[in-house]
Amino acid sequence: MELIEVDSNWKDSDLRLDFVLGNLCNYKCWYCFPGSHEGTHRFPDFDLTVKNLKHLVDYYISQGKKKIFLNILGGEPTLWPRLGEFAEIFSKNNCLISMLTNGSRTIRWWEENSKYFSKINISCHHENIDVNHIRQVGDLIYENNCLVDASVLMDPLSWDKCVKIIDDLKLSKNKWTIISAEVVHETISYTEEQKQYLLKFVHRKPNLWYFYKNNNHPIDKIKVKFNKENKKVSVLPNHIMINSLNKFKGWNCNIGVDYILIDKDGRITGPCATKLYNLDFFYNLYDSDFSEKFYPEIVSKICDVDICPCQPSANLKKRVIPLMKI
Repeated sequence: MELIEVDSNWKDSDLRLDFVLGNLCNYKCWYCFPGSHEGTHRFPDFDLTVKNLKHLVDYYISQGKKKIFLNILGGEPTLWPRLGEFAEIFSKNNCLISMLTNGSRTIRWWEENSKYFSKINISCHHENIDVNHIRQVGDLIYENNCLVDASVLMDPLSWDKCVKIIDDLKLSKNKWTIISAEVVHETISYTEEQKQYLLKFVHRKPNLWYFYKNNNHPIDKIKVKFNKENKKVSVLPNHIMINSLNKFKGWNCNIGVDYILIDKDGRITGPCATKLYNLDFFYNLYDSDFSEKFYPEIVSKICDVDICPCQPSANLKKRVIPLMKI
């Protein structure tokens, strides 16, 4: 059967905004994608970034978005000295702020700054992780009423070590989410047994009372439609990526409408590095006149890339464009 439509439970009034602060990182994981930790883009100008990002957020709100889910990425974003100040500003500016981090900063840093976030995803890498430290960080964030989950990147070349990290994280004082995450790399393939482990990706659910009290983020629910079926069927959030169904060239995709990414160089794009809004150029957040010229028509686009590179973009609302009958 051929996949012809992807749907999600994200509301039309929601915008996911991923912001890559730079590519400075204190880890050098072998499987990270090119440009993710070289340190060629450190951190942006604070005042210009705040001014222009406020304009972008306000413009999307004027176009019907009500919730902005601002997700901060790197490199390692906690290395930015002004991250806490930045997060505090936007937590008061219609944004729910989440972050992907390796969790390596000191307990003191987390005590001072975790209060500005609504959700923190700790990415656990077997080559560098201090499991005891991550347990302490996870417990501290949890006790500050911020959602926290630990995603263990499952390197098939060090599979048993990665599984042990998951088991050791379960010894934390508080019950926060622990999941396994597939590594996307051209040299990687998983055995059938490993695929089954990854499909059952939640290895510890959080305390449910705590979760429903503190969660303000959508829980991804994905439906797909195949050409021989008359209805959409529910699948796990990682179904498309695990089964290599992430080839959508020629489809109509909601990139730019429900999801945008600000790259490390300031380009406004998607994880696929495509141009948005049916334009032939990129807007750049770091342009001095950005707030004067960023007023695009917020529309979906025809996919022009060969492979969708990550789970959030693969799960965006999209559909095959029917062939015209002659």
